[in-house]
Amino acid sequence: MKKILLLTVAVVICAVTAFAQAPQSVKYQAVLRDNAGDIISEETVDIRISIEDSGSVVYQENHATSTNQYGLVTLNIGTGSVLNGNFGAIDWAADDHYIRIEVDNGSGYVDMGLTQLMSVPYALHANTASEVDNFSEMDPVFDASPASGITATDITDWTTAYGWGNHADAGYLTEETQVLSYSNDTLYLTGGSYVILPTGFDGDWSSLTGTPPVVSTFANDAGYIDAESDPTWTGTADTSASIWRYGYVGIGMSPNYKLDIENTTSDEQTLVYVTRSGDNNGPGRQNIFGYRYGTSGDTLGGDGYGRYDTDVGIKGYSLWGNHYTFGVHGANYNDYERCGGLLGSNSSGAYWGSLAYVNSGGTYYGGYFTSSTTGAGFNSTGAMAAGIGYGGYGDMLGSWSRGEVAGQIVTGELFSSYNLGNTYTSGTQVELVNTGTEKTAAYSVTSREMTVYDKGFASLSGNEVEVSFDRTYSKLLADERPVVTITPVGQSGNIYIKSITTEGFVVASDSPQDIEFSWIAIGKRIDSEQVQQVPENLKSNEFDQNLRESLFNDGIKSRDARSMWWDGNRFRFGNKMPDVFKPQGPKEKPERD
Repeated sequence: MKKILLLTVAVVICAVTAFAQAPQSVKYQAVLRDNAGDIISEETVDIRISIEDSGSVVYQENHATSTNQYGLVTLNIGTGSVLNGNFGAIDWAADDHYIRIEVDNGSGYVDMGLTQLMSVPYALHANTASEVDNFSEMDPVFDASPASGITATDITDWTTAYGWGNHADAGYLTEETQVLSYSNDTLYLTGGSYVILPTGFDGDWSSLTGTPPVVSTFANDAGYIDAESDPTWTGTADTSASIWRYGYVGIGMSPNYKLDIENTTSDEQTLVYVTRSGDNNGPGRQNIFGYRYGTSGDTLGGDGYGRYDTDVGIKGYSLWGNHYTFGVHGANYNDYERCGGLLGSNSSGAYWGSLAYVNSGGTYYGGYFTSSTTGAGFNSTGAMAAGIGYGGYGDMLGSWSRGEVAGQIVTGELFSSYNLGNTYTSGTQVELVNTGTEKTAAYSVTSREMTVYDKGFASLSGNEVEVSFDRTYSKLLADERPVVTITPVGQSGNIYIKSITTEGFVVASDSPQDIEFSWIAIGKRIDSEQVQQVPENLKSNEFDQNLRESLFNDGIKSRDARSMWWDGNRFRFGNKMPDVFKPQGPKEKPERD
């Protein structure tokens, strides 16, 4: 396999004249050579390019390209497949910038080093400066506003006519158009509502004493009108109409959000309860809809998985992690099929996962995951596919599965499972072979070391015959000859093995023979020296029992699972997890923005 040894690099950046538009790319050329110094010609390579600023990557992209007959690759930096950042947003004047080149021709990326970009690329910055110098603000938005015609004279006239002050700041102006009138002892409001004033009222409001009672409605109530502290509500008395306002609403507290609710007593079980009638159901309906309206972009949205790092439609957060507390709880009675307690999917439902799910066959699942809602299994025509039903990653254990009857069933049209790494089993390996009318058990051949077998029949006609191993068997052999055994077929014979190599063996006789024989070869496998030794604690009889107690059903509330961890050298088990693995630091209540 070729390894890239040297890059001969030529970087060309278009210069920019005054007020010209700089190309948003940088010309890049390189000659690739292998570890012998020979040109790598007409081969496909991947080139990853990073622009760095003070040790941080501000932009990164990838180019899939090919060398020509002279080993030359030519590409434009800024036009590749973007991995990070925005090329057009790089601030070339802020700091020194460096370019890092990494090349992969099939054996992984090779870092070709870091090179400082000198003055030529800063033509891009010069272009930015020229654009700023020639920018003129037209301010069309203000000119189009109805308020653009207000003059200082208009403001003076307004203040003179209404000397009570700034009406915009006073807070008594609303969109409600009401007329207030007074006759004898009655105060009338548009629409027929009225208030009867106290007997003997002389018309002077300052002569009133005591606290006036609040009028509960504006129709046929005796009493005084209470001051409206927040006149920006709009709507009507009709319960079918809308009532709304601009600003924040607080229940139980001073609001910091559009709707802010806080528990002020110790006996409130539910803070918000939303329900709808039983006949109001169907596709596309929901009790609560949390809609996040964002803007598309690689650098927009959240930047992590913590409570302050995600950008989501609905967030549930339980501050104290006591027993049986959860950030979000989704529940369903599950009395129908294809339903669950909680669903996560992409917007179209093309791939999804559900918790507490009942499938179309009526089987109950703790979790059910699928990457495709169409298709009928493996496509033998070679159609492309990239969906994965479920993936799990852990720094100690990727996943585990335990069932009281069967632990796991895996099936696949191309293959059912592939283990990347050593595989250990504490039980018997049995293969069920279809023998026609039933499946018959076949057990694995075992050995205390890694061996590879071959067998066959051959015939001796004369004094000597050479038997060659199959080429695939020879490739599996370590660099030492295997053990070969021969047995005459049908009659005894005076034959023996004259020589053995990794390519085959020679059978001979002191006198001419005409005889058939069978043979079997057992050799050391080529990778036997690379196999790791079995971890010591896996050999312990206690390991299996500890493992069973760790792979525990937490639905059993009367007992607890056994904790399991890796100490860097071996698996450990205990009644409780060591404190070093517990979350550190104080528990913080979410801040109010």
